[in-house]
Amino acid sequence: MLKKKDALKYTLIVLILAIAVISAYYIAKTNSQTSGLGLIDDSPEIYYEGSRYRNFESEELGVSFTYPAAWSEITEWIGVPPEELKEFRMESTLSAYDVPFLMLVSEGETMPRDGWWGDIAVEASSEDAVREFCDSYKNNDAYYVQPNEACEILINDHGVAFARIKGDTSWFGWDLEDTHVYITFHPDHPFYGIALSAQSLRQTDLEETVGSTEKAVHEIANSLSFTE
Repeated sequence: MLKKKDALKYTLIVLILAIAVISAYYIAKTNSQTSGLGLIDDSPEIYYEGSRYRNFESEELGVSFTYPAAWSEITEWIGVPPEELKEFRMESTLSAYDVPFLMLVSEGETMPRDGWWGDIAVEASSEDAVREFCDSYKNNDAYYVQPNEACEILINDHGVAFARIKGDTSWFGWDLEDTHVYITFHPDHPFYGIALSAQSLRQTDLEETVGSTEKAVHEIANSLSFTE
């Protein structure tokens, strides 16, 4: 027969083991939910001659990120419709070598023009819309949806959620293999929707001198944060 002191000891051990098992279960459950969203960590390190990266920050657009030091200076363009066309949205692009790789959009109608990959930014109307984008984009008949593309939700180093579409695509006569488009929601800012892609950069000969633009845009998405 167990002594009272021994019984208390064994009871305490059982309680500790039970707490450990329950804690392990909830930690595993939490980790599975986080990893289910995915992290933007599957891109190999990008190496360039000299300094690796430079920082870009725009107070007006409210974004900050790092980009390859081998690139040209980033130029910023903001298009504001005239008063008589105020029903159309504002648009802004960030470019390297005068080639756009990031687009931001505000509320409003699209100006009459040809479409391009940046227009997908309008789909990022909220963080929920971004997180649910992959469930609905295949049913979208928009021109930017390609039949062989895949979609996934990713979270970057700053907790920013992206929907990433990846696969082969064709743009205005250019056939591009394994290209990515990232979209995200810009909270509390007139330019609410952001689209990011190397598609236009890849339609040049830049990669012969600056390396993979796809990997570079991946790093930009991974480092992007919102400034106040």
